[in-house]
Amino acid sequence: MVKMDSFPQFFLDNNTGNINTHPPLNILVIGKVSTGKSSLLNSLLGRSRKNSPFKVRAESGVTQTLEVYQVNPYLRLIDAPGLDDITKEERDFFLYPIDIGILVVEGSADARQKSYLDRLREHCPKVVVVLNKIDQFDKWQPFVLERVIKQWQDALDLEQIFPTCTFGFDPELDFAMNLDLRGIEPLKAELENLLRERWQQKYRPIPLSTLVGIVSPTIRSISEAGNVPRRSPFIPGLLAIALAELYYQYHQTNLTGEQVYQILQRVPQIGFAWQKDNQFLLAPDRLRLTIIDSLDLLLGAIEQWSQGRELGNLSRKELIERELGDELPTNWTKPIEVLLQKVLSLPC
Repeated sequence: MVKMDSFPQFFLDNNTGNINTHPPLNILVIGKVSTGKSSLLNSLLGRSRKNSPFKVRAESGVTQTLEVYQVNPYLRLIDAPGLDDITKEERDFFLYPIDIGILVVEGSADARQKSYLDRLREHCPKVVVVLNKIDQFDKWQPFVLERVIKQWQDALDLEQIFPTCTFGFDPELDFAMNLDLRGIEPLKAELENLLRERWQQKYRPIPLSTLVGIVSPTIRSISEAGNVPRRSPFIPGLLAIALAELYYQYHQTNLTGEQVYQILQRVPQIGFAWQKDNQFLLAPDRLRLTIIDSLDLLLGAIEQWSQGRELGNLSRKELIERELGDELPTNWTKPIEVLLQKVLSLPC
């Protein structure tokens, strides 16, 4: 696939270097039939009429399903069917997590499209509105287009709309017709800013001190719970709280109770081998295994969530046992900091 001409170099400036370990950001384009969504995407890609990935024709409804184009390892463009050309059951634009939504409109203002914009805002952290086909206003004086833009801003309650023209991508046009592209560069600049902001927001590196501040008190509490009467049954709850805090750091959203339960099912032995006849105290060897399993779960979650992945196989026990040695520490901060540095491949 071909990389966009002017976006997005900043991806290579992140801690991932030249290797992308995160899922790509997704830009979704929606709009009513024949507003020029596909032409807009071809324009953003800097394509010509002959090598355009998104189909354009004179008739309506050329795009019948979601069309996904992988620009590079960091970015996907998603072209949706016309909003008024498909049934409600088929109209699921959010099969992918959407990072930037673009609503394409054309012609005079239509306040009914505010509902589409509101829906985009519900699912997309960043939203842009494009008034396409401004060549329709070429026969009028320039101030007429300015009035139309202002009318759209009022109808959609927006401060900014990007006026564009993306004419000429239909391969059945007369060969003498040239591409008529206007307003693409300002739109590209805005999208690049939003992509940079979204990438840093979504995949920003979590400070090591923040991670230590979550994991260290949790492990300390678990080690104490195993030695305090009637406290060991609370160990799964301590883990659940730590997992929820870590998940929020990386995803900016909360784990559901069902998600927490499914994660804890990976280590069903944690905390459930207490000695009932001894006020739920854990034997020393059992407490050590519980701590190692707990660290394995938390460090595995950090390793994989920091790379934008769902939890897979956890395999940090050997590293944990090697770093901890024979004796459990009384102060967990330093050993956990070292473990996190190794898990995240940070310099020690």
